[in-house]
Amino acid sequence: MQKNRDPSSYRDPSGYVFYEDGKIYRAINHSYQKNYELFHESGLYDDLVEKKMITSYKEVNKIHQVYKVIQPDLIKFISYPYEWSFNQIKDVALRLLEIQKIALDFGMTLKDATPYNFQFVYNNPVLMDTLSFESYTEGQIWKPYKQFCEMFLSPLLLAKNIECF
Repeated sequence: MQKNRDPSSYRDPSGYVFYEDGKIYRAINHSYQKNYELFHESGLYDDLVEKKMITSYKEVNKIHQVYKVIQPDLIKFISYPYEWSFNQIKDVALRLLEIQKIALDFGMTLKDATPYNFQFVYNNPVLMDTLSFESYTEGQIWKPYKQFCEMFLSPLLLAKNIECF
């Protein structure tokens, strides 16, 4: 494990965020190699970067006990879902669904559905979790559907109903 690992980067077995020399990096574990390669070889990464739906990054030559290390583009202002307006949460929910639809066209699917994987860059919701994708098998259910309902749909419905009073 990396000594400068971000303490909030503990859930994903596919990789983690760490800091070195004042810069942010993402380590990609060997367990994610097949999905990472599909993400790039399918063209999904390039398509999402071109559409400004995901943060871009560059692979760097860092010697660590992992499959790869990437350096994501720096996002200058970080905000959190509990700070966002109703419309911002709605925009992120719609962007997540849009990305999921595009991913299916490339033989991949999102494996999680949390607003914490997004940031606003020039008022545009952008996915910043590169490791959120996995290969899709025809007919499989969308695994993070429950998480999407809990993290997006329910809060939006609650907020909309509160507005009515």
